Amino acid sequence: MRLKTRMMSAFAHFGDRPALAERRNIPLTNDQLNHMDNRVLDTFETLSYRALGWRVAAVANQLQGSAPDHTPVRPGERVAMLGHAGVDYTTVDFACNLAGITTVPLQTSGTFDQQSAVITETSPRTLAVTVGLLERAALLVAAHPHLERLIVLDYRGGDTGHRDAVSALAKEVSLRPETLAIDLGGDGFVPDPEQISSDDALAMLLYTSGSTGTPKGAMYTQRLVAEMWGGEGWSEFFAEAADIANFHYMPMSHVAGHSSIRNTLARGGVTCFASTTNLSSFFEDLSLARPTELSLVPRVCELLHQEYQGRLHDADASIVLADMRENILGGKVQWASCTSAPVSAELKSFMESLLGIELHELYGTTEIGGVLADGRFLRPPVIDYRLQDVPELGYFSSDRPDARGELLIMSTSTVPGYYNRPELNAEIFTGDGYYRTGDIAAVDPEGRVRIIDRKNAIIKLSQGEFVALPSLEARYAAGSDVVRQVFLYGESDQSSIVGVVVPSEDLRAELNDDEAAIQKRILRELRSTAADESLNSYEIPAAVLVDFEPFSEANGLLSDHRKPVRPRLTEKYRPRLTALYQEMKASQDVLLDWLVAHGAADETESTVRTAIAVSLQSDVKDIALAAKFRDLGGDSLTAVYLSRLFEQIYGIRVPVDTLASESYTIGQLAGYIDAKRSSSSGRRDTVSFEQIHGAEASRLLAADLVLPRFFEDELPAPGEPAMPGAAQSVLVTGASGYLGRFLCLQKLREFAGTRHRVTCLIRASDDAAARTRLRKTFSTTESLLAEFDALSANLDVIAGDISEDRLGLGGPVWEQLCDNITSIIHAGAMVNHALPYRELFASNVSGTAGIIRLALTGTLKPVTFMSSIATALLTGPAAPLDEPSDIRQALPEIETTGGIVDGYAATKWAGEVLLRDAHDRYNLPVTVIRSSMILAHSEYRGQINVPDTFTRLLYSLVRTGLAPGSFYSHDGDRAHYDGLPVDVVAAAISSLSSQRRDRPFSTYHLVNPFDDGVSLDTIVDWLIDMGVPLTRIGSYADWFARFTVALNALGRDDKRASVLPLLEGFSRPEEPSYGSLIGSQELTVALGADPSVNLCGLTPAFLLKCVDDLEYVFGHSIHRVPLAAAR
Repeated sequence: MRLKTRMMSAFAHFGDRPALAERRNIPLTNDQLNHMDNRVLDTFETLSYRALGWRVAAVANQLQGSAPDHTPVRPGERVAMLGHAGVDYTTVDFACNLAGITTVPLQTSGTFDQQSAVITETSPRTLAVTVGLLERAALLVAAHPHLERLIVLDYRGGDTGHRDAVSALAKEVSLRPETLAIDLGGDGFVPDPEQISSDDALAMLLYTSGSTGTPKGAMYTQRLVAEMWGGEGWSEFFAEAADIANFHYMPMSHVAGHSSIRNTLARGGVTCFASTTNLSSFFEDLSLARPTELSLVPRVCELLHQEYQGRLHDADASIVLADMRENILGGKVQWASCTSAPVSAELKSFMESLLGIELHELYGTTEIGGVLADGRFLRPPVIDYRLQDVPELGYFSSDRPDARGELLIMSTSTVPGYYNRPELNAEIFTGDGYYRTGDIAAVDPEGRVRIIDRKNAIIKLSQGEFVALPSLEARYAAGSDVVRQVFLYGESDQSSIVGVVVPSEDLRAELNDDEAAIQKRILRELRSTAADESLNSYEIPAAVLVDFEPFSEANGLLSDHRKPVRPRLTEKYRPRLTALYQEMKASQDVLLDWLVAHGAADETESTVRTAIAVSLQSDVKDIALAAKFRDLGGDSLTAVYLSRLFEQIYGIRVPVDTLASESYTIGQLAGYIDAKRSSSSGRRDTVSFEQIHGAEASRLLAADLVLPRFFEDELPAPGEPAMPGAAQSVLVTGASGYLGRFLCLQKLREFAGTRHRVTCLIRASDDAAARTRLRKTFSTTESLLAEFDALSANLDVIAGDISEDRLGLGGPVWEQLCDNITSIIHAGAMVNHALPYRELFASNVSGTAGIIRLALTGTLKPVTFMSSIATALLTGPAAPLDEPSDIRQALPEIETTGGIVDGYAATKWAGEVLLRDAHDRYNLPVTVIRSSMILAHSEYRGQINVPDTFTRLLYSLVRTGLAPGSFYSHDGDRAHYDGLPVDVVAAAISSLSSQRRDRPFSTYHLVNPFDDGVSLDTIVDWLIDMGVPLTRIGSYADWFARFTVALNALGRDDKRASVLPLLEGFSRPEEPSYGSLIGSQELTVALGADPSVNLCGLTPAFLLKCVDDLEYVFGHSIHRVPLAAAR
């Protein structure tokens, strides 16, 4: 009874206030009053609450009344309704509510088959249909003999066209069409004695839009419809007022269409109906209605934005906005919302500028109604919610900083199920009564909810990236004036997405419907939007189809709520998009063949740009000469592909390190290739992996790594070392890297006020650029940069490249170094844990050979070589290398599996072997330092080694919010993590490199030797203690599986910074070590003589500094919660 009581009480209470309003069609001419024009009055005609109540009672009497040619509609029976929002539709809808009859709204945009399927499932005996859809009604009546009554809506007897349409229908069908008998309400409504008054009685069957699958009939009880008349959580937004006006253009097959009218009437407001269903008169209707409340959908927001862009040109934006606010919106909007789908931040910002007020974002579904406003649940009706993990898509409620997963809601507004589909209840409801929305939500630490995407609209590409298609479509449509509509598509065996774009009318006119030109322009627009939105490369369509026919309700590609119907879009475009993938592959194959065959003969800049475009699957027009490979989305793995492609084209090697370097623009890269190809340049390739080890080598032999094989000419006998007391000149390689910069700074501190000098070799286009690049590494804090600048009087910086012959230096500079340098600290290397030995060979092995040549030419120069503790573990953790042993005897060969971590460690093994050979042949003094993990600086903010394992792991733990119960197979509470702050490492290396030694070849294990029980588990404890929300997962295998999925779900930049490239190293728990796993007796003795070097263990304060460094470097705060909540 609640439904009937609330409705009739509103009619009585607000009496003569206007309730509903429409714009009537006007006669064609004064002489033809019975022929209506397509035009409508320029005012809205209103119907009062009292008159609406009369009409509702009259039609309720009509429905349950009997007549010779039709039978009454009994309570509980169904009336199908096919029509548009308006006075007649609302009258019949309310009349059914009054008489206890179940309504079945049909989608006006649906096909005959879809509408027929609903009628078959619901078996209505009456069809109420708008006069404009009588032809469809005739087909439905013919197909469904159980339809016994046909009621015509929106019929105007004075319109000859209407009379003719009804007459034609009467001849075509076996039943007599009825019009609304509004003269039957004089004595009020007389209820059927069989009318069901229970709140649980069925009032409406509202079918889902089919935008994500087959439409299903959500069962709305009388209680649920009664709640649409106000109350519950919406009271904070709405209140009764005399001047409420709502503009209604929503379809009546959508829950918002029903709740909007009822909510407005419950508060005494007037609902003004749009005069057309296709929005052709939307702006005119809106300006005449002058609403105080405006419910929007993203598509309407886009239309308003397009109108704004069309008016803007050279006009003042504020003037255009003010004019639209007054003359399109009516100038009275006090409250506005957007529903149906998430709206982009840019579009929301525009709408708020246009409205001059906040745009509330609402969320709901057919099954639960509206339950979320501005990221907050409405309570009531919402009782509770939770997030359910979606591991296959990488969403977990334990994700941080925002918990993510499928949104499950328990609400009093939830429908009891789908009509005649009880088998679906287990799919849409959990065992404890939560409704599965199918939407992926993110909940921030303050409890604000944000819908990310639809669970079944997220695809996984061949490289493991997840792509949320609907949200991308919205961003692309909002980000460009020439893109009208977008449908994106992807396949699991493809590495990129493709799409269909409907261009704007302006673009079509500008380019004269030249489809090829439009396609190129749209691709540029999409890439521009992607750059503005900082999208990942795999989120950018590699190619698009252009379709001039918009997605619409008429062609079934939009639902009647103007949402894309993905199943129909996929059905229509999949064959063409699959063919597009095949065309892209064939085109790339042809282009690759051409590049290999003819690229070397073409202009170098053109060939280089084309090769990069092929490697990145992008348009060559987007490869600017001033851009850098990494800025275009290139990474080390793509650089490997590109390096091999250049070797095929030009017959020369371009090191991966060079391609991935920040030092080279595309134009400079082309110049680099020209220089290497020029016989007069004097540049030669260094020896290659194949020349030393053989093209198909599966084992690396120390015996192959001897100096004569690296140099075509015989090295001259070296001179004597610099005399004691002479001015020192130390060359530091890798100074723009993490450790190298602090080695440079350490030596500058030691040399301050002396004649000694530090020379740094930096990859750059010239010496000035090299100095600028070095200085930039110290710019994280003013104090660090000030110290560097103050010490720079003793500094020389030269541009070079250790992967090149003679370090990439010209003759005079090379000779100057040979004569003046007195010692070398070789810290330069390509530190990339995603590449195998072969790809690191040029920089790390040939580069070390180049340093040896410098050390042996002219003055004999002692070399300090930065190796890695991973090299000592190549023999296995059970028997690591010691410090004194000759690595050639201890490890004469290693297997090359192309693995990740082994690749880098193997290059350091090779460097040590070469230095042993140099020592034996030329008595070269060598200090090898195998350092363990090099951590953040103890003092300077932002100085943290981003690519190292520790930083990657720490960042990954924080970003995913996931940690294992223990990182160790046992005794995690006693285990030890081996790492030292970079300032401690730099001081130790400087000390070791400067000491006089009895043995001219020394090796040190620079490790954290303390058996202090500070392990990775301890570090997780400290993170939790400082408020970082981490979820510990007891099973290591479960943690690793969830961690892997969560990492793959991160964005491009987060993935690059994460431990993902090294993930295999965490696939199993570690065996604990108590203190360092690697012995360091030689180190202990050597540093014992230098009190200035203080090896120290890790502390909570140091870890807190590391977290602060992460925030500084990556530019976003790490959420922290109170300790109790974190635990």
